[in-house]
Amino acid sequence: MGQKINPISLRLKANLVENTKWCITKNYADGLQSDLQIRKYLENYLDKKNILLGGAQVKRGRSRVEVFAYVYPMNHSGDDNPLNEEDICKMKEVIANFSFASVDLYFVNIQTLLPSKVFIQSLVRQNKIAKNNLQFLQFRSSLLKKFGRYQNRPYFQEIFDILEASILTRNVNLFAKYVSLHLGKDTRHNFFLDFVNKVIREYVLFYPSLSGMRLQVKGRINGSERSRKEVFQTGNISLQTATNKLNYCCTSAFTIYGTCGLKVWMCFDD
Repeated sequence: MGQKINPISLRLKANLVENTKWCITKNYADGLQSDLQIRKYLENYLDKKNILLGGAQVKRGRSRVEVFAYVYPMNHSGDDNPLNEEDICKMKEVIANFSFASVDLYFVNIQTLLPSKVFIQSLVRQNKIAKNNLQFLQFRSSLLKKFGRYQNRPYFQEIFDILEASILTRNVNLFAKYVSLHLGKDTRHNFFLDFVNKVIREYVLFYPSLSGMRLQVKGRINGSERSRKEVFQTGNISLQTATNKLNYCCTSAFTIYGTCGLKVWMCFDD
């Protein structure tokens, strides 16, 4: 019955880090509701700005709340923060109303953590990191040649950056939200899922720390009359072993044919 268990709840403290750190002695229910409101507001606000929210960590003290948001701006290749000061001040005011405390809001652009970005910065600084990241650029160039038939699709190069960021940060939420976003936009679901499955195979073989990935989609895929389930798995995914470092995300894709459920598992060796 390992497939019936939430992989996150049984692995907290042992293999996973909590997204919430509190220091409160009373009003636990109010703090929990405030935490959920903060995450929902961040996701909705950033979606309007075409920014994916990979995850948010909330640290709550007695009189101050610190929020660390890991974001991936779409159609934005700069190293700077895609949000201006007005947006950040507005978000602080709204979050302060939720938490009834002063708020410190920090954004981490995941694009700056990608190997290609690190390689370019290290060349400018003449750092030895460039030698270590050269293999990533060679791997990326081989993917561009191998999947040339998909180069006219809007998700062609973005899927590489999203998957790399999810693996390096060990945050599968970013990848799951990106896949659900394009399932809602694209009507050729089988074509897109086939491409995603091939890319996952290449990355599982390239990264030694990544032992396996599993992608499950359930719904009216490609406009079929009846709902069906598609499972794409590469490598080893053991849900029964509690000591495995497993990352899991469950989300929904709102397509023109109806709502599809999406689940993603990512298992690491170390």
